[in-house]
Amino acid sequence: MTRLIAALACTAAAAPVLAAPPANIPNSTLYRDSGLHAATGRSGNASLTARGLLGKDGVTTLDATTGALDTGNAPGNFSKVQIKVYAPDTTTVTAAKNYNALSAGGAFETTYTGLVRHQQLQVQANIDGIDRRTDVVTVQETVKLRPDFASGKITAPAQAYVNANVNIAGVVSELNGDVGAHADCDLSVDGSVVDQAVGIWVDANSSVSCAFTHAFTATGTHTITITAANVVPGDWDTLNNSASQTIQIVSQGGNVPFWYWAGAYDQTFNYSGNYDIYENGSTTPVYTNNWSANGWYEGSYLYGWSNHVMQFPLAVNVSQTAAGQSLSVYQNSSMNP
Repeated sequence: MTRLIAALACTAAAAPVLAAPPANIPNSTLYRDSGLHAATGRSGNASLTARGLLGKDGVTTLDATTGALDTGNAPGNFSKVQIKVYAPDTTTVTAAKNYNALSAGGAFETTYTGLVRHQQLQVQANIDGIDRRTDVVTVQETVKLRPDFASGKITAPAQAYVNANVNIAGVVSELNGDVGAHADCDLSVDGSVVDQAVGIWVDANSSVSCAFTHAFTATGTHTITITAANVVPGDWDTLNNSASQTIQIVSQGGNVPFWYWAGAYDQTFNYSGNYDIYENGSTTPVYTNNWSANGWYEGSYLYGWSNHVMQFPLAVNVSQTAAGQSLSVYQNSSMNP
């Protein structure tokens, strides 16, 4: 039996870089939405969605729409909206207010103070302009805390080469646990935005990673910052939306040790063997196995050091000549340190 075996390994003493970033999920796709949802209802072809969000300032904003929240798509018109406020943890109505003769289309917003988390609101809307009749839709909404986005630990090398691609990642979390939200994840260097992931989704009480690749064009110490910006439908506290750390960018001059080895082997061999298994002192085996093989072995390898500055990933091809014929025995088009 003849068998060709090839191997290649390498290490570099250059500045550390991150592994490949995690698999991406399109921002338009909600990977999960486990938070409390806005109240929805329908009559005929008319629909009503209502959402009450309590902010850190104690103000609850109630939004109602005939379309989708935060999109501006709201067909028809609210001719009347009635809102009832229930006492916390009871079914007793403590306040009611009618908003009449509205002409702002299918979107409505008002604010309250003094409400608490998980307090109940009833929203009833008269909707014109969708069906031939006026549709009346009633929903029961629960007051929720606004999402609180916070940027956590940044993962990046402490040192990297100038003009070399550097992988940078940051974690953005939602802390309040009631609702998820969309935001822009910004990468800034020394106060200027250099890259951006627009409209990322972070589920309630969940975290996501923002991954960037950036090449620094100047040596020295730089401050990298990852920020959750433009949170929709609004952030509980914007003071914790950013995280920063420094990175040292150095020149590529000087020797950069790079160790490598490669091997290619043509093997033939000849051996045999057997084993028997006996049970409870018996002289008769309960299992017997015999084997043999023939072969021949020849091997070669190479190794060394390089002072050339390597730009990863590397494209590698190792070949061996046998009987005057060049044999390609190993190919790898994306090798990382």
